[in-house]
Amino acid sequence: MKKSTAAHSKAGLGRYTAPKRTRGAHAPRPKPELLGTKRRRVLAGGGALATATLLGLVAAPSFGATAIAFPFGFHHQSDSNHNSAGAGAVGGLAISAAGDGLVSANHRNHAGSFAAFGSLAFSAAGNGAGGNNNHNHAHATAIGQSIGLSFAGNGIFGNNNHNRSDARATNGSLALAAAGNGLVLSTNNHNHAVAVANDGSSSVALAGNGNAGNNNGNSAVAVSDTGGTATANAGNGDFFSSNNGNTAIAVATSGGTATANAGNSNGAFPTSNNDNTATALAATGGTATANAGNGADGGNGNTATSVAVNGGTTTTTANNGTEALGVSSGPATVTVNDSSTSSTATSSSTAGGAGYGGNNSGAYTVTLNGSSYSTSS
Repeated sequence: MKKSTAAHSKAGLGRYTAPKRTRGAHAPRPKPELLGTKRRRVLAGGGALATATLLGLVAAPSFGATAIAFPFGFHHQSDSNHNSAGAGAVGGLAISAAGDGLVSANHRNHAGSFAAFGSLAFSAAGNGAGGNNNHNHAHATAIGQSIGLSFAGNGIFGNNNHNRSDARATNGSLALAAAGNGLVLSTNNHNHAVAVANDGSSSVALAGNGNAGNNNGNSAVAVSDTGGTATANAGNGDFFSSNNGNTAIAVATSGGTATANAGNSNGAFPTSNNDNTATALAATGGTATANAGNGADGGNGNTATSVAVNGGTTTTTANNGTEALGVSSGPATVTVNDSSTSSTATSSSTAGGAGYGGNNSGAYTVTLNGSSYSTSS
């Protein structure tokens, strides 16, 4: 009887080398479509996406779009849900993420980042596991050892839509803009945040953010210039707060500090502070703070304006449907506190301070050069 010979026996041709297996001896053959999907995910360069594929999550609705550029180059990615992310770097690190999230239905979000000369730029729009975040836009630009951070409409199990954030920083500066974000179960819509910083400056703008919040139509703009600090907060609030239609604008130049707060919950919840406006302007080392309609008793339709120049300091607060105005020049300090039941304005110096407070009945108090004047309707 003839003896059979194994296909990989020595056969007199030198040392035996066993064949290598790509899978177990009894493992089923992978489906071609899974192999193709895996290859596409890996080639896309998304490490998290490749890992998710290996975990058998290929059938998840969408993983969104992610782009990274470092230290040089440009990268763009989009997905079937019309999310797009773009990143560009010239000696920097740029990261963008749009519509990412396991088992999510995040659509038509856009994130773009550009970083140069040792800078970091990061933008995120409409991301969140289990989310339905749509039409959000986030852009970040940082040039010259600066940091630009931009977040719009992100949230786990969120429904945040049509939010926009723009952050820019130029030289040794920080710019942070966030609009309509919420960690969980949030519905924040149509909020807009813009933060611009120039040379050695810091600028932060936050609009309509809140965990489990419903904050809509808020705008925050913070602009800083040379060494200044500007902060604008509008309509932010957690836990079923609904702060809407608030506007905060802060501008600081040449080392000044400007802070504007309008319609924020300030830790209280739930709140409903609406249609408040806060404007703060500081120049050449001045400090200006404007607060309108914030907190548990903030109310609606308040206006606070603070202007400080040449080292002056002014703080204005308006609640319960009122308006407050403070102007300071030189070393003057002006403080204005206004509500529907009281109206006060004080100045600690005769160097050029003026305050005005008006409530719904038309009463007001003005302090100018150390003298107070009051009237009522």
